[in-house]
Amino acid sequence: MRHSIVTLIALGVAAPASADTPASVQAELGFRFGSANINGVDSGPGNNRGVYGSVGIRPRPLLLLYTEYEVAVQQYRAPALPDDSARGGLVPAGGTTTGIEQRLGIAARYTVDRFGDFDHREGGWFDMWVEAGAGLEHFNWDAGGVWTRPDVALGVGFTLGGRFERRFHGLTFALRVQFAPKQSSSDQLACGGPCDAPSAATGWDRSAVFEIGWAFGR
Repeated sequence: MRHSIVTLIALGVAAPASADTPASVQAELGFRFGSANINGVDSGPGNNRGVYGSVGIRPRPLLLLYTEYEVAVQQYRAPALPDDSARGGLVPAGGTTTGIEQRLGIAARYTVDRFGDFDHREGGWFDMWVEAGAGLEHFNWDAGGVWTRPDVALGVGFTLGGRFERRFHGLTFALRVQFAPKQSSSDQLACGGPCDAPSAATGWDRSAVFEIGWAFGR
């Protein structure tokens, strides 16, 4: 993942830019919803929803480097465990709990195709882009307990906007996939579904979210 982010940055730095084009600033506010895996349990598409804000800079016309903050409502359906004490008592023995997730992240977004001229004082433009980043998730459960873990994220999307004098406004639509480590993983071999041979369980959660945002800047 580290190599992917470096590659995106290198592509953006190598992109042609006029000498008199200043670095532009972009912010974004939006809404995210989708399906989240929390320690191997799918929260369901209706139980992962939140709002986010980001601010970044374009050192090159096709490259955006930004930092973001997200607050989301999460629901965790805890599996029934025969011996909860074996995992330190950090996982409920069963039932459903809700909580608030906060995420702080950084990312690089590279425009792979652009229609229109982003640098004109007036007019519309359309960007198709890919992005890669990393973040830190912090869960605070309503029933008690906190959990913090890192993640990495990959995304694709597009932004449709218009420029008015020195400012621009646009709408962003995107799909993001996030990967984060589970709280614990077992080396015990098992078959979680139809299989030819047992293997150890995966140690990563995979989540997919959609986002709709309002981008603006100058």
